[in-house]
Parts: sequence; structure tokens; C-alpha cells
Amino acid sequence: MCRLLGVSRGGYYAWRDRPGSFQQAYNGLIVDEMHKIHKEVKEVYGSPRMAVELRNRGYSRCENTIAKLMQAQGIRAKMDKRYKPRQWQKGSKLAKKNLLAEMPLPPLPHEVWVADFTYTCHRGRFVYLSTIMDLCTR
Repeated sequence: MCRLLGVSRGGYYAWRDRPGSFQQAYNGLIVDEMHKIHKEVKEVYGSPRMAVELRNRGYSRCENTIAKLMQAQGIRAKMDKRYKPRQWQKGSKLAKKNLLAEMPLPPLPHEVWVADFTYTCHRGRFVYLSTIMDLCTR
């Protein structure tokens, strides 16, 4: 293997037996502490909050380094499933009764106005469309 890689045999053994650097040892301490924190907070901290917590415990590393160490160790934040209520679901608190359905059409203009708006993505930007209508004249 040494001949194939162009490395002397003595150089390989010197590299293999050389103790790790201070940075590697320090990162090992940080990784151990990250595992403890990860269990304490029920696996919900990502790298920003993990970096703050480590800083509070006396370890100094930037957020990007913490993110790399977390990724290398497979430490990930659990994402909660966001609840998004839907108005068309039965029993939804967002569903409102249509008050205009019970009213007769207005006999005179400018009595009842309705409006609606929506948006769509057009050429990479959101474009909003709103409409306003008089129910008498449409």
C-alpha cells in the first residue's frame, strides 16, 4: 500500500502512531457534550440552539463547525408536524356560514359588495389578484 501511494513505510507508521491534534481532541469533547445535550432536550435542538447551549457550557465553536460536527455524527433536530387547520373539514373553527346565500339579490346597486383575492407564482415572483364586485350589477 505504501509503495502504491508513494509513502515511505516509516512515514506511514509515524503518521499512524502520532497522537491526535488538540483540535481533534477538543472536537471529541464537544461531540460528547452534544450527545448529552441532544438527549436532555429530547432531540429538538438544531445547530443554532446547540451552538448557544455549548457556548453557555463553556465550549467555543462557531455555529457552522457545530453544524458540521452534528452532521458527521448524525445528530439531527426532530421536526414537529405543523397543524394546519382546514376550513372545509367538518367541525373546523375556521368554517364560516355564507350570509349572502340566505339573502335575496339586492335590488339597488351599491348595497352589497363582495371581494376575493388570490395569488400565484409568475416568473419566480408572487403576483396577487384581487376582485371587487357589486352583487346587483355584477
